[in-house]
Amino acid sequence: MNCTTTVKQVQLYRSGCTVKRTGTVHLEKGTTHVIIEGMTQSAEGNSFSLHFPDSITGSAIRLETAVFDRWEEKESDRKAEELRIVDEQISVLQEQARLYRQILSPEGGEMKEKASFLREYPAVMAENAAAVRELNKQRKKLNDELNELRRDENSPKIHIHLTAAEAGDYPFMLEYRETAANWRPLYEIRTEGEGEPVQFRVRAQAYQTTDEDWDNIELSLMTGNPAFTSSVPVLGPSLITFYTAPSYSYGSARSGMKYSRLANYLMEPSVAEEDEAATDCYDMDSTVLMKGDTTQLSPIVTPEAEVISDTVTEYKIGGTRDFPKGSDGILVDLQSFSVDAEYRVITVPCVDTSAYLCATVKTADLPIVMNDGAMVYLKGNYVGKIYISPDMTEETFDITLGKEDRISVVRKQLKRRTTESKLRGTKTREYEYETKITSSRPEPITVILKDQVPLSQEKSINVEVVQLSGGKRSEDTGIVEWTLNAVPHETAVKKIAYNITWPKDKTITGY
Repeated sequence: MNCTTTVKQVQLYRSGCTVKRTGTVHLEKGTTHVIIEGMTQSAEGNSFSLHFPDSITGSAIRLETAVFDRWEEKESDRKAEELRIVDEQISVLQEQARLYRQILSPEGGEMKEKASFLREYPAVMAENAAAVRELNKQRKKLNDELNELRRDENSPKIHIHLTAAEAGDYPFMLEYRETAANWRPLYEIRTEGEGEPVQFRVRAQAYQTTDEDWDNIELSLMTGNPAFTSSVPVLGPSLITFYTAPSYSYGSARSGMKYSRLANYLMEPSVAEEDEAATDCYDMDSTVLMKGDTTQLSPIVTPEAEVISDTVTEYKIGGTRDFPKGSDGILVDLQSFSVDAEYRVITVPCVDTSAYLCATVKTADLPIVMNDGAMVYLKGNYVGKIYISPDMTEETFDITLGKEDRISVVRKQLKRRTTESKLRGTKTREYEYETKITSSRPEPITVILKDQVPLSQEKSINVEVVQLSGGKRSEDTGIVEWTLNAVPHETAVKKIAYNITWPKDKTITGY
């Protein structure tokens, strides 16, 4: 006895999902061999479980996919032959239409014959076109039937012997893990500007590429990813040893290029680590791009999801909905919240002389951890996309709202002079920079100005700070920061000066 099932509930994780299907089986008194259908080709075969009423017992359960002999004709083969015949009929009609048009061409025959055929041409072509349309409808129907047959033939089926004390119809549930599904968060940040809170909107971009549509299902989204281990890491010993540079013999120019690259990796492990990080970043971006533009999604507007937190967070989406297969996916609203913000301008002219308007929020006020791209809107206007990944150990987090063109920042070098001391055997280089900030905004605004003094990594290299114009310097990073009140049409001037001294027979880098 074959029993069909229908998808009832889906718990969608960041990678993969749990599918719950329901069905009803009619059992006679005693033991019945039942075949339960519904698992897809992308399902994890060993993950299934069956749930029956307590009065039903099961035995001899196994998962099986149909195996056909090479000479055995399958139902899908017969359907494919029907489809091939229809394709041939369409090709004949299309060729016939081409010949009809050729008759009326300059090379198509005598004018007298063309005039006679011209009167019949509209009716002939209309009949031909109608026949092609009907065949195309038939072709689509046959193609859908063929896909369904192949899906049924290739999908695994559960064989089980069920024993019932009484004959009757019994409900059951089939649960299994599905790999061809995923979701990722989308963040939207909106603000009306100074004095107003920042509005966060969290949405889910969800996809499933199984071989079936999920219609009228209960959907919930899980923040966890069960595809990866959650085991507590185990610490091993940390060993330090001396590094010995490898030596290679190069047999040819080609092999020399190959081993030279390898030698670089071995001698400069930091470079190798950076290359690996760059590769990981590229792979991640490629995956994001393959998912498609959000404008292709089918939007689903829902009330905010119910949030249940344990080791993972579950967004329980209210009601039921359709979740079609394919790359278009669906868009689901999850959560929205607002956070108070302080608005200020931040500029780092030693890197970029632009000034950026930022909304600074307290990380303690953020109810969730965010780590992805976010679309930013200021006073209803789209200003760009930023990557948000707040460091929750810091007190604040800056949200960039775009460049503030009404703040002018000019940085120039006032001094760069090198002197040599023969007595001490050293060289000294003097640096001095000046930064001017002018505001054309109608109201004052706080401006955070950042610059930098280099840090020495060698005892024989000495960095002396000469002037900071009231800026605060971090001993750990060398970053100098000023907090200014930019008054309309006034110019603030800040200077930074420092000297670097090192042995004259050495060359320094990195400053």
